[in-house]
Amino acid sequence: MAKQLHNRIVGIVVLTALGVLFLPDLLNGEKASVEEHFATIPLRPSVATGGAPDEAFAPIEEGTPSEVAALTEDEPTPEAAAKQESVVVQTAALEAPKAKPAPAEPKQAGWAIRLGSFRDAGNVARLVKNLRDKGYRAYTVPSKPVNGEITVVYVGPEVSQDKLKQQQSRLAKDLGLQSQLVQYDPLQM
Repeated sequence: MAKQLHNRIVGIVVLTALGVLFLPDLLNGEKASVEEHFATIPLRPSVATGGAPDEAFAPIEEGTPSEVAALTEDEPTPEAAAKQESVVVQTAALEAPKAKPAPAEPKQAGWAIRLGSFRDAGNVARLVKNLRDKGYRAYTVPSKPVNGEITVVYVGPEVSQDKLKQQQSRLAKDLGLQSQLVQYDPLQM
């Protein structure tokens, strides 16, 4: 008897589950269908082939003036053109701009101390905060560190290389950081 009861309970549970799943769809009178509208894009644009007008193929007679002759009538004679050209050359020579001296190369913008390259943004943030708390002017390249990408930490910039060498020795003593003195590139930021 227990086996029969067990089979009946399982059957009832299966039928109830099927009813719960499928009856709302069967009793709902609306059949909603999703229609997707796609615009078709032609593979090749259609080109109107009008062709050239019949007048374009008409023979040219020798007695009629052509469009080319009308355009060349306005041009000066070779003698007048040479005279006009010599006047232009003479005035150009008189009005030649004075050569400006070449601008001097810009002086070195300064120096900076490179402390290291890091991939962890948290380590970069902690190091920069620690450096700024101790009075150093610290910055990073790129300015906003991103996890997984290399971020370089610098101290500076300073025009005087000697001042930075002193700071470099203080950094080594205070924080135990090895560093490198590099030229400051303002475009790098």
